[in-house]
Amino acid sequence: MFAIGIVAIGLVLTPFTATPPPIGFQSHSPIYRVADTAGWEDGFYVRQSNDSSGAISAGESILTALGMLDCRPDEMSDKKDCKIESKVGGPVIYYHQTSAPVWVCIIGHDFPGKTGMVRVDANSPVPTDDQGCVGANQILDQMLSGQVFKARRVEWPDEYPIDTKTSLAGLRKALELARRLLAER
Repeated sequence: MFAIGIVAIGLVLTPFTATPPPIGFQSHSPIYRVADTAGWEDGFYVRQSNDSSGAISAGESILTALGMLDCRPDEMSDKKDCKIESKVGGPVIYYHQTSAPVWVCIIGHDFPGKTGMVRVDANSPVPTDDQGCVGANQILDQMLSGQVFKARRVEWPDEYPIDTKTSLAGLRKALELARRLLAER
């Protein structure tokens, strides 16, 4: 019953428009699934499952995961809705049922009405909306050429900022895997 309430809230808060999804929406990580194919690609260990999920790792151990991908079809629209996740405080990239990233959000930013900030390397900080998101067009190019994603988030119920740093290693490979997963039928 509780899970149904969460899904219903997620659907109400997440119309299929250009608004960012609430943090945690469809947060079932592919990291725990068994990969149907796995192997080294361009210096990264890539896992891919037939259910359109996958992971990018620094090594064969899943404990070295740099990013998890979930591009499974939406249960209501049957359209693939891809996201690339890292760790709490790191980036999550939402495709929002399109073929290209639409939003970059901070995982764990969930204090109502509070904004966050993101920054790549020494570039200027970019303020987020109150859901901890910025348009992918505002930051993705910096992320692709950068080394470190810096985030300032605010978690409920504590009203103080939390700063984190996340390596951007493997981001290009994660975006490439997302393109492959989205192209699968």
